Amino acid sequence: MVGDMFGALATLPLYCLGELPAPDPNQIVLEHYEVWRSCLIVTREIIRSDGSVTADFRSSLDAMMTAAGDLRDAYLGLSASGRTDPARALAAYDRLAETYGHIPSLMGDVSRSLEIDHTYLAKPGSIRHSSYERALTSLGAELHSRIASQSRLLAGG
Repeated sequence: MVGDMFGALATLPLYCLGELPAPDPNQIVLEHYEVWRSCLIVTREIIRSDGSVTADFRSSLDAMMTAAGDLRDAYLGLSASGRTDPARALAAYDRLAETYGHIPSLMGDVSRSLEIDHTYLAKPGSIRHSSYERALTSLGAELHSRIASQSRLLAGG
């Protein structure tokens, strides 16, 4: 699930900004969200059936569910405004960057609550971490470029 959340950085922004053609970019975002949400629900139900649900686990899982919803909302915001209102799209980007920044810590909390290995998370300085940061940086640069272009057009130049 975490891999899919971060892997979405490779394609979802392109659909949301219209760089890759899609009949309904919002549907693509919602399908990704359903994968993330479903993984979290299955995890919760498996642990609940085991009877070993702790308050820490519930709290960690709730935080991850909130993060999944935040990613969904940010991508939908990007999709709604990415081609027409770059300033609003930049606000959606800021929400994306903030949420992606919290996910490794949240997943570490879930992993520790379940007493499972969490070395699969991308560590700062790793190739995976660098590629995620590069994808976010590229998206931000593209949105800033669109804002500058729109400003020039509005200024008549």
